[in-house]
Amino acid sequence: MLLEVQNVTMSFGGLKALNSVSLGVERGIIKGLIGPNGSGKTTLFNVISGFYAPVQGEVFFAGKAIAGKNPYRITRAGIARTFQGTRVFEKRSILDNILVACYCHRRNLGADLFFPRQEKQDRKRAEEILEMIGLLDLRDEKVANIPIGIRHRLEIGRVLATDPKLILLDEPSAGLNQTEVSQEIILMRQIRDRGITLFIVEHNMKVIMDVCHSISVLDMGMKIAEGSPQEVRINPKVIESYLGKGE
Repeated sequence: MLLEVQNVTMSFGGLKALNSVSLGVERGIIKGLIGPNGSGKTTLFNVISGFYAPVQGEVFFAGKAIAGKNPYRITRAGIARTFQGTRVFEKRSILDNILVACYCHRRNLGADLFFPRQEKQDRKRAEEILEMIGLLDLRDEKVANIPIGIRHRLEIGRVLATDPKLILLDEPSAGLNQTEVSQEIILMRQIRDRGITLFIVEHNMKVIMDVCHSISVLDMGMKIAEGSPQEVRINPKVIESYLGKGE
């Protein structure tokens, strides 16, 4: 198991945002996390990525305990994430945004002062990532001029620049049209095919059911179901709390 969440509880004042949640993400798959608004999905991502330290419980990544560690240490360990709203450098070019991620991921940020070749290597890697995500022709375009669909792809490119083993995607299809959603699905599969594991929070059920190998479901901070897309689709608790009872 690449990622293991064991009995994680997260409280804000008297509110338990997560209540003894346990789940796992196997290496090389696309795992989904769904649930109603306020069910604790983003809170769980914040715990995994080091933005929150859980009140109790543990998180293991590749067999090592990471709960409570600083986000930059978790990123260097191999976990990268996106956020619900894209967080990019508006006044910089698309290429510069990828290069920043390359720079920040290195342990010795002063390496360029003594090894100028490093900058050339970073640029080559950044251009390879842009080609993969279909943005190489736009590398010199300022981010302020690009639409939301391209920003989503750029943010995925930035996390790829950190050389992750696991990517947490928080609502990757939010604000996208159907064509862009289809492109996003293709990109997620391409990333998985490169050996990178994906763990996604998503409200678009087409995306979840099309790409995920397994799905965990949260409601009111507790895990209420887990299984394959087919199993989750017919689970009575999931239908009642999230998917709707239908006719």
